[in-house]
Amino acid sequence: MALWNVNGEIVYSDGALSVSNPPSNLWVKRHTYEVPYTNVGKGGFIERDGKKIHTPSYIEVHPQTTHDDIVVKKNPFEELFVEEKT
Repeated sequence: MALWNVNGEIVYSDGALSVSNPPSNLWVKRHTYEVPYTNVGKGGFIERDGKKIHTPSYIEVHPQTTHDDIVVKKNPFEELFVEEKT
């Protein structure tokens, strides 16, 4: 139930990821989509022209993408409202 970046290809795995006959130069890492901060949290998804789109960023995402695959960028002005520790 996660997206993985396997040698540059985004792959969905329902459970543990297994790669048959892995090449010697195989690299794998968890794939997430980083979206800008908005007041709607992680947003939602729509389907347009057969493609899954994240809203409100309107980024095309993998068809199996869930909210667990979305990472919201930090609010750029957040640090302005933090009091300095003394």
